[in-house]
Amino acid sequence: MDGITFAAFPLRRPVRQPDGTVIEQPIPWSEYRALRWSIGDLNAGKSIRYRITVTNRGVAPSTSVKIFDTTPAYTVYTTTGPAATTVGSVTTAPANGATGALEFNIGTLNPGESAVVTSGVLINN
Repeated sequence: MDGITFAAFPLRRPVRQPDGTVIEQPIPWSEYRALRWSIGDLNAGKSIRYRITVTNRGVAPSTSVKIFDTTPAYTVYTTTGPAATTVGSVTTAPANGATGALEFNIGTLNPGESAVVTSGVLINN
């Protein structure tokens, strides 16, 4: 993945074999998750806090992990709830009241390790 486009499905992960070798296998569809929820009444001036969790469910460390996001349409970034990460650093964030890209450089996630990134926006119309 280049950080701009998503990998083709099915996604793959390293799996350690009984003989110690590691091979890439497709991730079963049953392990993909998507969340759906009702956002209720969101009006101009209200804030939204986003939280993204990424977990290494493989058997080998994942290196050079980065998360890319952008402010959604009709919103602006707010430093009231600034971008943050539990692992690594925030490398790009818009100015307060602006729109644009967010980038989080997570680095290496060992098997079973997770990173949580958060950011906030204000609805502007």
